[in-house]
Amino acid sequence: MIETAILRKLGFRVKRKLKTLQAFIPEPRIDDLGWKQQITPGAAREALTHLDRMPLITALAIDRRLHASLSSQFPAETTLIQKLARRAVNHQFDLLGSGLKHLGEEIDWCIDFKSGKRWPLKDYRLQKIVDLQDNSDVKVPWELSRCNHFVTIAVAFTLTHDTQLALEFENQIISWREQNPYQQTVNWTCAMETAIRCVNWLIAYQIFATHFHFAQTFKDILTIELFKGGKYIRENLEKTATGFNTNHYLSDLLGLLYLGQLFENTDSGSEWLAFAQCELEKEMLAQVAIDGLDYESSLPYHGLVTEIFALCRLLGDQCGFEFSNSFNERLKLMLVNLARFTGGDGRVVAFGDADDGRVLTFAGRHPRDFRDLLALGQQLYHRLRLDRKYETVESQVLAGKSTGQADHQPLKSVCLTQSGICQLRSNSLVANFFVNKVGAGGLGNHKHNDLLSLTLEYNGMPLLVDPGSFVYTEDEKWRNHFRSTESHSTVLIDWEEQNRMVNGLLFFLRTDGTPQTSLWESSESADTVTASHDCYRRLSGGVVHERTLYLDKESELLLIRDRLLGSEKHDIQCLFQFANLRIESLNQWQVVFHPAKDEAGVLFIDLSDDPQLFVDTNLISPSYGVKEPGIRICSGGKYDLPVSKTFAIVPLAGRSADEATSLARQRIQDLRW
Repeated sequence: MIETAILRKLGFRVKRKLKTLQAFIPEPRIDDLGWKQQITPGAAREALTHLDRMPLITALAIDRRLHASLSSQFPAETTLIQKLARRAVNHQFDLLGSGLKHLGEEIDWCIDFKSGKRWPLKDYRLQKIVDLQDNSDVKVPWELSRCNHFVTIAVAFTLTHDTQLALEFENQIISWREQNPYQQTVNWTCAMETAIRCVNWLIAYQIFATHFHFAQTFKDILTIELFKGGKYIRENLEKTATGFNTNHYLSDLLGLLYLGQLFENTDSGSEWLAFAQCELEKEMLAQVAIDGLDYESSLPYHGLVTEIFALCRLLGDQCGFEFSNSFNERLKLMLVNLARFTGGDGRVVAFGDADDGRVLTFAGRHPRDFRDLLALGQQLYHRLRLDRKYETVESQVLAGKSTGQADHQPLKSVCLTQSGICQLRSNSLVANFFVNKVGAGGLGNHKHNDLLSLTLEYNGMPLLVDPGSFVYTEDEKWRNHFRSTESHSTVLIDWEEQNRMVNGLLFFLRTDGTPQTSLWESSESADTVTASHDCYRRLSGGVVHERTLYLDKESELLLIRDRLLGSEKHDIQCLFQFANLRIESLNQWQVVFHPAKDEAGVLFIDLSDDPQLFVDTNLISPSYGVKEPGIRICSGGKYDLPVSKTFAIVPLAGRSADEATSLARQRIQDLRW
């Protein structure tokens, strides 16, 4: 039987070949007069007024006085916004791990300025966006062309009234237009990128236009470019034949919703708007589980998808259309989960892929810091029950001052069974345990080999961490390293991947087994979860990995038991990925980690019959394009199955390492492990 992965790979190639052939069919080029006629037939020589007829979207565009309160309420943030805006005006950008780069007097919108590769001027269907033989990354020109910095410049303009900022906004749009003729560059190869670009252009324009009068010539140019964007998105929707769509399709719909509202009085615009509303309702139920998590096996992408749906709701509020109760109720759950998986450092756990993607990012926030979105959610839903009140400059710019009082609800332990993530919580420890299947209907586009892996936070500080993603298409080797079993806090057997990868398919994992949660118990005193996966059943002896976590909430003791079921001898490696912390190796079974300088630390113990901890380094990626050293602890060797290994993690506050070890051993006896 031919592997499903191979069939999909062939299908992708055939689909791309067919699209490439279409590029050789000559199509007439349309000038601005032609575009005007498409937008408003019979009025090609008249001024286009759609931009100024559209209802205002953001609070900063609606309320001319809001900018005065921003500086007093968020002085550090508004100062940073002005600094970032000045950089953008001077063509200085720090994108996707590039470091701060000056792009010259004229921005080259089609170059990967990290590698130096420039994509040529030719039909978008003939562009080779990924070449695994070089170190280029198409995300670099795409990220620059999203123009997230336009909203930064617009907000800075309302704070300073510096007309240079408005003129630079105009100049960069004209520059982008001249270098990117319709469908003729790499920046026309992805509808998602077009959608995010258009949303940023539109919102930035509205903020500028509140205080600055643009010439009609420029407004006509901007209107035409936005209409081109809508037409391109509608004709190049990233919708799969299988029905399992992703954040790309949601981004397409977001773009059509905003552009449909802009061109509502045209035949095209009204169709875009109606289509997007209908599809967003469907995709909310298809892509978001009943328990409120996006189905792409990634918490950072859950944040992006939540942002897309929240911006759709924001537009509906401002423009007078509504989404269904089921849409709103599920969006509330998405926001609650986003708060749940936000750590003490303000960043969502880097579980699954993370490419730093946001729709709107204008205040210098870390890409995995979604507290601005949580604040926006509390303003969209005034009785939204989150763990605390969130206040950010971004939410004030978008939605203004909240008129309601948010309900605060302390977070408790939970098992999200459909999505396959459990969270165990005590006063100082938060453990996230991952039991999720290959996402997106089995495609595994953003899934990592992290079955039965966990992350752990102590007093708000990351302890056990997910490695992140580093890069996508720039380097296949690094891409696969960061999503490998070996890079996660789980068990590696015979140095084989849990779900096998396919050469050349960087956004696919085979479904080699099924994870399942067999036990979940939570009380005021303790949490217990047991789960397993059979991905290694394909090995001789039919290996199954079962892991149990037990959290004693009074003593703050976390026990981890790994049972490897099956037969024959196998190489077993129990791996634990830690942040780059100060450590003390006490002996072969005890290691102390110090998350904070003045704290006693946290003890990691190997309680197996033959304890032997090996400490080395591994790489972690705090953001896209960036990698740094972390610490890895390994306990393993060759064992005859079945075999069991047990570990403990205990804060040392008020007790010695020996006392903590005795506590762990006593609890194991009590549990009869």
